[in-house]
Amino acid sequence: MKVILLQNVKNVGQKGDVKEVSEGFAWNHLVPNGLAKPGTKEILREVEKLSKDKSHHQNVLSQKLKENFDSLSNQSFVYKVKANEQGALFAKFEEKKILDDLHKKGYKSIEKKHISIVGSPIKHLGNYTVVLKEKNITSTFTLLLQEGNK
Repeated sequence: MKVILLQNVKNVGQKGDVKEVSEGFAWNHLVPNGLAKPGTKEILREVEKLSKDKSHHQNVLSQKLKENFDSLSNQSFVYKVKANEQGALFAKFEEKKILDDLHKKGYKSIEKKHISIVGSPIKHLGNYTVVLKEKNITSTFTLLLQEGNK
């Protein structure tokens, strides 16, 4: 019997999956406990359509992310930060600052999980390499921290 899982079920599948299970398991456990619903033809068609829509949406997001990564590749961003005479920063410089700046510049598809700074945590003035990564898409740009009032 085909069922659509409404929740993650151990040893069966993830929420939204269409699975073939025994009728007894479906009617005695999955359906009464709200873990799945029977896979009628109408519901299966709807799930297939939603799956295609989700796949298309993921492809569009991936393409947009690749365009953003490519346009940032090999660019340099300069930040004015407060530091002491030895160049040590007074405040920690984090990925969130970069993300906020990228969002202001229109790169809305980039998330904090995509950003990593080589040599992190940043504690001194200088040049740093920022790596943007999502699955098989990678890009880098330079971050330059200079002394100055923010």
